[in-house]
Amino acid sequence: MVDLITTISYWVLASFWLLVFVLYIANYSYIRNARATIGVMLTATAFIGGSEIFSSALFAEYLNLFSQSKSEAMQMGTFQIQDLTSQHVRIFSAIGLLCVFVFWLIPLEVKDKVKMKRLIEESEERFRTITEKTTDITIIYDKDKGFRYISPSVSKIIGFTVEELRGKCPDAIVHPDDLENFLNSVERALKVANKTITISDFRVKNNKNQWVYFEGRVTNIPTVRGVEGLVINCRDIQKRKEAYELLNRRLDMDALVSKISTEFINTEAVDVYSKIENTLMALGDFSKVDHAYLFSFEPESQQFENQLEWHREGKSSVIQDLEPITADLYPWMLEKLEMLESVYVPDVFKLPKSADQEKAIFKAAGIRSLLAVPVSREGRLNGFLLLDNLEKVHKWEKHDISLLNVIAEIVSNAMQRYSTEENLKTLSQAVEQSMSSVIIIKPNGMVEYVNQKFQEVTGYSAEEVLGKSIGDFAKIDGAESRNKEILDTVNRGEDWRGEVLNKKKNGEELWESVTTSPIKNNKGEIKHILSVREDVTLKKSYEDKLIYQANYDDLTGIPNRVLAHDRLSEAMMRAQLNKNSVASIIVGLDTFKKVNETLGHSVGDQLLVEASLRLKHYVPEIGTLARLGGDEFLIVLPIDHDDYAEIVASRILESFAEPFILGDNEVTVTASMGIAIAPNDGDDPHVILRNAGSAMHRAKDEGRNNFQFFAEEMHSDALKRIQMEGYLRRAQEFDELELYYQPIVRTHSCKVAGAEALLRWNNPHLGPVSPVDFIPLAEDIGLIVPMGEWILRTACLQAKKWAKDKNAPNYVSVNVSVRQFKGEDFVGLVRRILEETNLNAKHLRVEVTESLLVDEEVGGTVDLALKGLKDMGVMILLDDFGTGYSSLSYLKKYDFHTLKIDRSFVCDIPDDAEDKALVQAIMAMAHSLSLEVVAEGVETKEQLDYLSTLGCDSIQGYFFSKPLPDKQFDDLMMNWQYTS
Repeated sequence: MVDLITTISYWVLASFWLLVFVLYIANYSYIRNARATIGVMLTATAFIGGSEIFSSALFAEYLNLFSQSKSEAMQMGTFQIQDLTSQHVRIFSAIGLLCVFVFWLIPLEVKDKVKMKRLIEESEERFRTITEKTTDITIIYDKDKGFRYISPSVSKIIGFTVEELRGKCPDAIVHPDDLENFLNSVERALKVANKTITISDFRVKNNKNQWVYFEGRVTNIPTVRGVEGLVINCRDIQKRKEAYELLNRRLDMDALVSKISTEFINTEAVDVYSKIENTLMALGDFSKVDHAYLFSFEPESQQFENQLEWHREGKSSVIQDLEPITADLYPWMLEKLEMLESVYVPDVFKLPKSADQEKAIFKAAGIRSLLAVPVSREGRLNGFLLLDNLEKVHKWEKHDISLLNVIAEIVSNAMQRYSTEENLKTLSQAVEQSMSSVIIIKPNGMVEYVNQKFQEVTGYSAEEVLGKSIGDFAKIDGAESRNKEILDTVNRGEDWRGEVLNKKKNGEELWESVTTSPIKNNKGEIKHILSVREDVTLKKSYEDKLIYQANYDDLTGIPNRVLAHDRLSEAMMRAQLNKNSVASIIVGLDTFKKVNETLGHSVGDQLLVEASLRLKHYVPEIGTLARLGGDEFLIVLPIDHDDYAEIVASRILESFAEPFILGDNEVTVTASMGIAIAPNDGDDPHVILRNAGSAMHRAKDEGRNNFQFFAEEMHSDALKRIQMEGYLRRAQEFDELELYYQPIVRTHSCKVAGAEALLRWNNPHLGPVSPVDFIPLAEDIGLIVPMGEWILRTACLQAKKWAKDKNAPNYVSVNVSVRQFKGEDFVGLVRRILEETNLNAKHLRVEVTESLLVDEEVGGTVDLALKGLKDMGVMILLDDFGTGYSSLSYLKKYDFHTLKIDRSFVCDIPDDAEDKALVQAIMAMAHSLSLEVVAEGVETKEQLDYLSTLGCDSIQGYFFSKPLPDKQFDDLMMNWQYTS
């Protein structure tokens, strides 16, 4: 029983220790913490179990048992086997206790090794995680073998993989400029073990070929897990560097703004633009741009113009290649600037679609980036600062743009100050140099300032009037009360304007137009009075003359059209009250134009004066004689019956039958008169004058030296003339004009020598219109100039065709109006048309009348024009010879080729002896001057024969042919068979 209990105890004890051992191996914390106590107990128990085993006599028996064979063992008795079994239990329990003891000691070392391995693995995992996640790069560097180790974080920081950099040297990634400093730090670290050397800022290349700033520390560790080398720790400081640079840039920008502001404050106005130019240079250098400009708005051109500019050395200005900056070319940019917003374009290629127009312009000019900052005044855009780069993108910080706006405001204030000071300077100069007298007065009337003009006008020096009352030198009756009125008005804050009479120092009267105004301070208090005075003495003397000139004719001294209209209105009003009538008689001199053309304008003026004197003799005091203009006069005559107007008109016609003696000339001039009676012929002055004019034109049409009373059909004639004028103005545009040609025939051979070009007009509404009707009208309204050019060009084109045909005329003759010589360079026009039509000048002849030669408006140019035509080879013909007053002098003065005898001398020969004598004399004179003679208006064989006997060179008239259109004329030339 004792053995059984002992055996069981051993088994329980062995099981207990086995459990403890398992919990220990499982790292159960309570068991591991009680390890020492358990070890003492286990040692004691193992000692007891060991002594049990080794001191027992059964140990030997046990050995013998195992040494015996199985059969021998089986032969042993049951008691012995059971006894041995009990012994075995005790022995095996003791052995188990010993094993527990032994293994209790062994697992401590094994466990520590496992733990150490796990700790190392955890440490390595932790190191790997740190090196991958950190912003630092750890490198183990060997001078001979390059980078032996690079932390995985390198791929996130600079983009290269570990494999790409392993074995490389520092020069593979360190900036060349920073490499020497880097290697020097490494060399210093190699000399001292376990000492950390700082590597100052250096740049490292990333996989995008960009340089990133790092700072580093290098430590020489003799053995790193058995590998000798340098441990380099590199930290990315790019953002810190950028932040530092940004801070420095902002500080520099603040300093620049402060400097610019200080300089402008201490700058005189005259130096403002020089300082602005320096500001552009400072901005350009500081911001590293290529150009800096100041644009200002020019109201006249409504565009922004480049006022000042700076460009970096080697960078030429591109603004000269840009169009002026206007809203139509730069709508997107100017819209922002007008809203006083800065226009920041870091990259022109990325401008929005709304700025396509600006993008195209900037790209064409080579601009890559730009910044425009508005320069404003009182909330209105006055200009802008523009900075640009040509080749690279340029980024600006908001802080910089804000400070640039401050600089723009400084520039704007400086420009405004300059403008204000310039205006004040200009105003001061203007006041001092003003053509008006300027006086500054105190509110009490004491004079503070007078300008130079005041001293010149009044004769008083500044010393004589300063500090004295304004009334002390106005020595005119009533001046005191007048000056008091002026001062009272101005001291009430009102202006005073008017004309005053003063006296100069020498006593002469001085009329002045005075404007006196109060000058107030910021509080509205009147501190000074400004009086601006203009000397109107001469003006006052001229006023009467001007009134006279406005109402009277300068030449004749009688009322002009303006006063005549007033007098007629008054007469018609009185007639209406008195129940009587008013006769309006318009008198026109029939041959006045001819006198002007032949004797000159001075003689014509004498004629007008003499005519007015004769007319005045027949106008009673209650009537009015006026000159309407030109050769037309108006008589306003209150009448009781129409017979009185007729009597006056008849007497005037009788008086005009007497010749006028005009210097050395005796001239007979007839008159045509039109009479309109108010109110029968109209109750309005304009209507009466119009109707009287219509009656006068009818009188001229009926024949010279008569008068006509107005009839209603005359008004219709006037309307027809107006209608004809309207159609004539469009005749050339609608191709209604045509040239007819009349042959000029050699007298003896009867061969066609040339042809005269004659203008014809065929209107769809009026039908064929006679040249007698429309040529004078074209002259009057100025259409003869464009018509004359058309005639000349068309005739030259026709002459060019004839030049190719031996049967055709050798030349074309064209009539030229006086108005054409009054135009621009008539000789140049002829030369240009000859070149355009490729016509030789010998095929063109120009016909001029005596009116051209005597016209004073072109007199100086006639000689040059006729000489220019002759030098070109164009022959000159004198047309209508014998109808003027001084033809012989023109034959001597001008180099004519041909003289044309007017048809009025030819039509009555050979029956009229006087005409025969005149023609004979003209022809003899012309031949004696070596001139050819052409006789116009030849219609009979008798006329032809007579002219032939006189030796007339050429004939023109209906006897051979009337004027024909070009095609019919060509047919006539083809079939020409006439022989004398």
